[in-house]
Amino acid sequence: ELGKLSNLQYLRLNDNFISGTIPTEVGMLSTLIQIYLHSNNITGHLPSAVGTLSSINEINVNNNHLDGDIPSELWSLAQLTHLDFSANNLTGTISNKVDSLTVLKTINLSSNKLAGTVPAGFANIPYLQVLKVSNNKLTGIIPQQLGELYQLEVLDLANNFFIGSIPSDLGALVNAAILLQGNNVEKVAPLSLCSNVRGFDLLNDTTWCPPDRKW
Repeated sequence: ELGKLSNLQYLRLNDNFISGTIPTEVGMLSTLIQIYLHSNNITGHLPSAVGTLSSINEINVNNNHLDGDIPSELWSLAQLTHLDFSANNLTGTISNKVDSLTVLKTINLSSNKLAGTVPAGFANIPYLQVLKVSNNKLTGIIPQQLGELYQLEVLDLANNFFIGSIPSDLGALVNAAILLQGNNVEKVAPLSLCSNVRGFDLLNDTTWCPPDRKW
């Protein structure tokens, strides 16, 4: 049984036709470093037992049929560098405890059914390079603190229900791809974004970035 593989470090079963649920016994694999279960037909909830895997640094379960909330225990995995839960049916919110993932480099929660707001605490993750939460049901304003993520290469907030103005602070992310289309934000982007960020997805839309707002 899975729980008896006490020395297992890499669980890589991606790109198969695996169905059923993720067994709670996975929490017994205390030496586990990577979980790759993406591109299968896995259903059910993410087991909270995964949150006990203190050595884990990569979890990829994208492109399955997982549902329910993201277990709160997962936000305490201090060694986690890569997290991909995209293309599932996950609900609930993104925890404010996300800033506990201090060595996180990439997080992809896109194409789920997540609601609530984007925690400003993402700005406290100093090495974050990729933040993708597109195609969800996220609301509220875009946190201006995201402009402090100077290592960021991709900020994908597209196709949600964000409101308010686009923070001018995002103009500091000069090397990032910033994707904001498909929201309910005010349809004039700040000068800093139109003039500084060549990876802004609405850069060539004159409604968002009139000619006088470009370099």
